[in-house]
Amino acid sequence: ETDNVAGNNKNISPDPIRLRIHSPSVTPLTLIDLPGLVKNPVGDQPRDIERQVSAIVRKYVVHENTLILAISAANTDIATSDGIQLAQQVDPQGKRTIGVLTKLDLMEEGTNVVDILEQRVIRLHRGFIPVINMSQTDLEQGTKTMKEQRRSEKVFFMQHPHYKAIKERCGMPFLQAKLSSVLLEHVQKALPVLKHDLEAIIVKTAIEIENAGGSSALSSINDAPQAAREKVRLRNSPSVTIIDQSASLLSFITKFTDDFTGRISGNGGNALTDFAKLRLDTLNKPISELHGGAKIHQIFHEEFMPYIISLKASDMLKSEDIRQAILNTRGVRASQLLPFGVEQAFEQLYTRQVQFLVEPIMKCVRQVYDEVVQIACTSCKHIISVRFPTLKTRMLDAAIAFVTSQRPLLESHLRTNLEAEVVYMNVNKPETVVQSMRALTQAYTATQAIEIPKSNEQDGGLLSFPTEPKEEPSMNQHALAEDAFLRSVIDAHFSGLQRAVADQIPKLIVYYLIHRVTSEIRNHLVEKLYVPENIEQLMEEDPIMIEKRRVAVDTFCTLLEAKECLLRVDAH
Repeated sequence: ETDNVAGNNKNISPDPIRLRIHSPSVTPLTLIDLPGLVKNPVGDQPRDIERQVSAIVRKYVVHENTLILAISAANTDIATSDGIQLAQQVDPQGKRTIGVLTKLDLMEEGTNVVDILEQRVIRLHRGFIPVINMSQTDLEQGTKTMKEQRRSEKVFFMQHPHYKAIKERCGMPFLQAKLSSVLLEHVQKALPVLKHDLEAIIVKTAIEIENAGGSSALSSINDAPQAAREKVRLRNSPSVTIIDQSASLLSFITKFTDDFTGRISGNGGNALTDFAKLRLDTLNKPISELHGGAKIHQIFHEEFMPYIISLKASDMLKSEDIRQAILNTRGVRASQLLPFGVEQAFEQLYTRQVQFLVEPIMKCVRQVYDEVVQIACTSCKHIISVRFPTLKTRMLDAAIAFVTSQRPLLESHLRTNLEAEVVYMNVNKPETVVQSMRALTQAYTATQAIEIPKSNEQDGGLLSFPTEPKEEPSMNQHALAEDAFLRSVIDAHFSGLQRAVADQIPKLIVYYLIHRVTSEIRNHLVEKLYVPENIEQLMEEDPIMIEKRRVAVDTFCTLLEAKECLLRVDAH
């Protein structure tokens, strides 16, 4: 596998090789054997091998919680040791570094490393420890066991004239004890932070197990055997039974319905009763935005209603259109007396103005519909995890289809209301009558003030033609009076319609898209989804989630074991 990753000609890879060694004679430690620092590439190593190796090593030694084992050959100049130099860069005070000297048996006769061991050359807070390793020949030929090597090492230090005085501080056994002691000391200092971080990771992993479909593991945080049993159960348990799947499906439908209704009502209560009690839905949403029922409330009261009330019918009418409507209704009887032909013109013009309300009403319907669909998407995402992709898709499709089915009914009802307003206009409402009479009086008064041109007998009497064309201002005066009259009457009627629309349209939208949907959606989902022969397919798990759950369980149990280790350290 190593050759597959890094090749077989001295190349390297940053991917670690994890090797677990079990023996009653080894110290319980985790050691990271880093590659030696190299200067020049050999074999198929890349040209920047020095940079790559340095990056790999620094990745591990830079952390404050890492103990550095700086190994140097005793038969070389310690001042040029790459390991020591790198350790001094990341640990300038030498508090995390333990120096290890090897190959003391290969040094030239008459030389020794006593000055280094006594820290007269380079000072490390935890000092240097000399060891003797197997030779390359011993390793290749297998002529010596580890026990034999330890005995040889012990004899070397006991008999060496310079090292026998400090033999208790030399050799692999002392290094093992030193590492255990230093590690224990180091862990005890970092224990509060380690315990806090470990607890956070354990809780996070337990939640991952639940999200991936495992049983609640939070109760097992302080119980490793229980967590181990949970691990075995999750690995060996068969697929959930049809009965469990059926119950889970009904539970998902109920939870979705409750969440969907709650997001609309704002407090999880009845959608229609509590519609006025809207609040911010801040779950996974920025608090500066309105969502759910609060957004629908905003659409009604801050967008639709103000816009409808702001409209003025007369501002949407051209005087030319008014004049043509009057003339068309009079036909050949082009009388200049009010109100002949004005009532029919009013009906034509008013009907046209009512049509201007269709687009803002339908826009309001679209906005509320889109928000309800968005609420359904949010609830589905919140309630049904990616563990059940088929169920998630089918439930959302069924919910949106049910909401969509209410929209044509709503739009038909709204159009019928507007058509009814046009077919039968209630002109007998008190405020409309008063406004119409006032407008009629003003228009009639204006016509009476018009001066009727007199005949000039000197110009030939009544049947004579004038010698010069004369202006007839009376036609303009009549047109202005009729224009003002119709505008006033249309505004009066339209104002009443505006108030009715602003009041009734939100009620109808709430009834169809909110009340009926929230009241009936659960039964609809049960009817569409709870089909016995389809339940197993609906509740089929995503293979990725199954694997994710397995990994989370393994990680959780390992973390509990780590916590037990910390507790034992703390007890010391």
